Amino acid sequence: MSFVERMLAWRYLRTKRQEGLISTVTVFSFLGILLGVGTLIVVMAVMTGFRERLVDQIVAFSGHIVVESKKGFTDDQVVELTSEITANPSVARVTPLLEEQVMLTARGNAQAALVRGTNPESLSQELDLAQSLIAGSFRELKKWDVVLPLRLAQKLNVTIGNEVELVSAKGMFTAFGWVPRIRNFTVVGLMQTRRDKGYVYMPLEAAQIFFQQKEKLSGLEVRVKETGLIDSTTDQLSGQYASNKDIEVQSWRKRNPTLVSALEVERAVMFFILFLIVLVAAFNIISGQILLVRDKAKGIAILRTMGMQSGSVLRVFLMSGGLVGVVGTLAGTGIGLLIAHNLTGWANSLSLMVDEGALRTQLYYLSSLEAVIVPLHVTLILGVSLLVTVLATLYPAWRAARLDPVEVLRYS
Repeated sequence: MSFVERMLAWRYLRTKRQEGLISTVTVFSFLGILLGVGTLIVVMAVMTGFRERLVDQIVAFSGHIVVESKKGFTDDQVVELTSEITANPSVARVTPLLEEQVMLTARGNAQAALVRGTNPESLSQELDLAQSLIAGSFRELKKWDVVLPLRLAQKLNVTIGNEVELVSAKGMFTAFGWVPRIRNFTVVGLMQTRRDKGYVYMPLEAAQIFFQQKEKLSGLEVRVKETGLIDSTTDQLSGQYASNKDIEVQSWRKRNPTLVSALEVERAVMFFILFLIVLVAAFNIISGQILLVRDKAKGIAILRTMGMQSGSVLRVFLMSGGLVGVVGTLAGTGIGLLIAHNLTGWANSLSLMVDEGALRTQLYYLSSLEAVIVPLHVTLILGVSLLVTVLATLYPAWRAARLDPVEVLRYS
């Protein structure tokens, strides 16, 4: 691209006072692209941060991978499977567990819940679980103790030291017929979870006795060394036990398919909706460049009669419109990254200025707003915006290049 072409492109962007409409359209095009790109980056960063925190909480309570059996595992099978699974270099820990549905009653209130029986030592080693505790400790779990989610405890109107009654449908036959198993447990801990009820934790030994599964477990909870290894480890374990039809290996994604699908669809739809801002700004570029071509038609015709080629005219208007898109995209990217990088501090400051916080924990289960900037997302937004804005200049530039200087000058 020659110096003359660059000079003309820059001169066309610097419109005169009588060309105020063109200047206004150009400014709004620039602002539209800037706001669109910046908003896209901020929203995608916030959604990624929310998704990561939500996933962290899910895997903290339900594990990375669960190896289950329809018939249940015997003690010998647990020992054998634990040895085989821990041999995998990606596996950090294997914990036996027993899960059953129960009904909890206390002070005239009743709520259904999912009981998870496991080793208190394993629970204490989980950092996310330990951080979710707002009272009590997993280490205090004795044989007939339980740790409840805070919301479940509030519905039952109980706190630490109170007793709750657990009712299991897996009862026993008596002279009076089928009788459910009922036993009182003492609450020794409360935890804050994002789930409506979450899990009720009790020692594995107590769960086996209460549910009459002294020699059987429902599954093994597998935790990997890094969350990025979950999918590959799941595939490895699935292949390892593919010949055993009674064993099923499930990652947290498969155990929560609705949530995973909802998060992916929400992110895709949000990207599309916000991208429309960039698209509208691109249409403004088209309209602004068409107005510019019409206004400069006589000057283009004179340049063509002086020997300028149609290709040069095409490049002049491509550069003129492309500069608006490129500069707007780069400025929007910079502003978006700046806001996303400082969003956590700003949001937390805002929460102190409104009653009970801008982010209510009871509604959103988030004590703070976090934004996670993913380079791939930023690159995608940057690339798509540049592509759309550059394509938006093609039609006006093509019209300028096809102007017939004879026809233009004849009617001037």
